[in-house]
Amino acid sequence: MLQPAATPPSDDRFDELRRCLALLLETVPSVCGTLGDSYRWPGGAAVKMRYESLEFCRKRGTAPPLAAVLMGPTGAGKSSWFRLLTGVDVPAGGVPRPMTRACVVAVPPQLCDEAFLGGVFPGYRMARLETPAQLREPTSDDLLFHYPASPPEEGGQGLPLILADVPDFNSVECANWKSAEKMLARAELVVFLVFGESYSDHRSVEMLAKCCRSAANLIYIFTKTQPDAAKEMRRHLLQLVADKEELGFHETRADGRTLEQFLADSRFYCSPAADPRTGPRLQEAVPLEEDWPGLVSWLRGQDGSRLVFHGLLEAVREATLSAKELLLAAKRQKEKLEADLETIDALVRDTAEFTARGIVPVGRPLELAVEEARRHSPVLLRPLVGVMRFFSGKVTAAVQAATALFQSFASRHAGAETPEVATLEDLEKHKLRQAVELLIDRLRSRFPEAATPGEMLSAERCDRAREGLLHRELPKAGTEWEDEIRQKLAVWCRENRWGALALTAIPATLNLASVGLLVADLGLSGGLFGTTFGSLTGLAASNAAAAWVLDRFGKLELNDVAEQAYREWAEQRADELEQFLQEHFTEQLTEAWRRNLRQLEKIPIDRCLQACETIENWMQAERDDGRLGTAPVPQSAREGES
Repeated sequence: MLQPAATPPSDDRFDELRRCLALLLETVPSVCGTLGDSYRWPGGAAVKMRYESLEFCRKRGTAPPLAAVLMGPTGAGKSSWFRLLTGVDVPAGGVPRPMTRACVVAVPPQLCDEAFLGGVFPGYRMARLETPAQLREPTSDDLLFHYPASPPEEGGQGLPLILADVPDFNSVECANWKSAEKMLARAELVVFLVFGESYSDHRSVEMLAKCCRSAANLIYIFTKTQPDAAKEMRRHLLQLVADKEELGFHETRADGRTLEQFLADSRFYCSPAADPRTGPRLQEAVPLEEDWPGLVSWLRGQDGSRLVFHGLLEAVREATLSAKELLLAAKRQKEKLEADLETIDALVRDTAEFTARGIVPVGRPLELAVEEARRHSPVLLRPLVGVMRFFSGKVTAAVQAATALFQSFASRHAGAETPEVATLEDLEKHKLRQAVELLIDRLRSRFPEAATPGEMLSAERCDRAREGLLHRELPKAGTEWEDEIRQKLAVWCRENRWGALALTAIPATLNLASVGLLVADLGLSGGLFGTTFGSLTGLAASNAAAAWVLDRFGKLELNDVAEQAYREWAEQRADELEQFLQEHFTEQLTEAWRRNLRQLEKIPIDRCLQACETIENWMQAERDDGRLGTAPVPQSAREGES
C-alpha cells in the first residue's frame, strides 16, 4: 500500500497556497475572456499543473513530494548520472544521438504507485518502464515512464525525491526540447549538467536561464572536467551572465534574487572524464568549494517541504504577477463601464426632463380646479350663483375670467405671444423626437471611439434604435401628480371663495373634457438640454410661453396651482419617460457594455487580488527572512477566505 512521502506540513502554507491558486484558476481565464481576445494569462499552465498536484496530495493526505530533474545538452552524461543516482537502467553513451526521446522518473519505492504519480504529475500519462529501449522511441510529450529507484550506494539510503531524466534540449530532435521544458516546469530542484566548453553555448545558457527562473534550488555539474578547469569555467560563466544583459539573468525571482545571484549562490560540482571501462562514479563528483558537502550528501540533506514550497512560489510567480495585472485591468474596465453607463443614464434623464419640462399641462389643472370648486362650494349657494351675477360685480368678473381662460386654451392657436396648445400625445411625440436626436448627438460626441462604423454607437445602430423607439406607443401619463394639486386647490377654494364659485358657474357650452387633454409647448431650445429647470416663474423672465401661461392662470389667482402642477407633473412624467427610454432605447443600444459589466460584476476581483497579495506576501516574507518557506500565513489571507 502506498505510504505518505512524509508527514504533511504542520502549518497552513500549502493549503493556503492551494486555495489561492484555486481561486485564480477559477477566475483569471474568465477575466481574459471578458477583457478580450488579446489578453492572455502567462504562466497559467504552470499554475494549473501545480494546483492539481497540490490538490491531489491534499486528498491523499500526503505532503507534496520533492521533484528534481536532470537537464543538459546532448553528450553531457545526464543518463549516466541518472543511473548512478537512481539505479534505473536507461540508455546512456554511445551513438546515435540522442539516446533518450522520452521522460522517465525514478521514484522512491513507497511512492511508486501509478495513480499517485498521475496526481503528482498532472498532464502526463503514466506508464511503467519495462525496458530501456522504450526511452529511445519517439513519443508524445505527455507520456511519462516511471520505475522504482534504488539507493545510489550499496547499503545506503535512497534519495528523498523523485528524479526525472529528460531528453536533451539541444539535439536536432526539436520535439525533445518541449518534453524537457515541460518537466522543468514541474520540478523544484534542477541538476544542470554540461561538459567542456558547452557551458557557454547559446542554447545551454538559454536553458540555464529558464532553470534559474523556475527552480527552488540548482546544482551545476561540469562533467568530464577537472576541478581547476571547472573553476575557471564557473568564473567565466558568472562573468558572462553578468555582462550580457540580453541573456536575461538580470531578471528578479520570487525570492528577490536576480537569476545571476541565484546562479552564483548555487552549488557547483565537477567530475573528471570517466574510465570507459567503468563509467563515471559518484565519489568522483567533487564540489568546487572545499566546505561544500558531497553531491549525494547534499541531495539527501535537502528539506523537501522547504524546497517544494519555494518551488511552488517560483513556479507561480509569473502567473501571480500577470494575474494581478489582468485583475487590475478588469477592475479599471469595470469602473470605466460603470462611469460611462452612469453618464449615459444621466443623459437619458436629461432627455426625459427636457421633454417633460418643455410641456406644461393647462387643461387638466383647470379641470381639477372646477372639480374641487364644485366639491368645496356650499351646495345651497350653487343655485344662487346665477342670481348673484346680477348683484355682485366680483362674481361676474370671476366668471368672465374663467370663461376667457378656457376659451384661450381651447382655441389651440399659437400666435406671436401665445404658445402652441395641443394634446399631450401629439406634442410629446414631437418633443421626444427632438430630444432623442439631441441625445444621440451627445452620446456620439461623448464616446467617439464607440461611434465609428460597426461599433456600439455607429450612426446605423443609433438610427435603427431611434426609429424603433419612436414607433412605440408612449407610456400613458400617470395621475399620481394630481393628488398634490387637489390638496393645493382645496386650500385655494377656501381662500378664494368667489373665484371657486365662479368656476362652478362656467357655461355648459365649454367642453371641459376636451380642454382637460390640452398642454402648452414652452418652446424650449436644444441649448437648454441638460439644464436644471426651476419653475414657471423662473422661466417666465425669458420665456414668453411660460409668461403667457402664468398670466392666464393669474386672472383667477391660480399661479401657485399652475406652478405646482408644472413641477409635480414634470417630475412624474420625466420618471415615466426615463424608464421608457431606458427600456426601449439605451438598454438595447448599450447592451454590449451592459453585458460586459454584468460579466465583470460576477468576477470576485477583490478576492482574487487578495489572493495575489497573499502569494506576494509569501515571497516578500521569504526575502525578508533570508530563508525559504518559513514565513507565517498572512492573516489577511485567512480573513479573505469564504
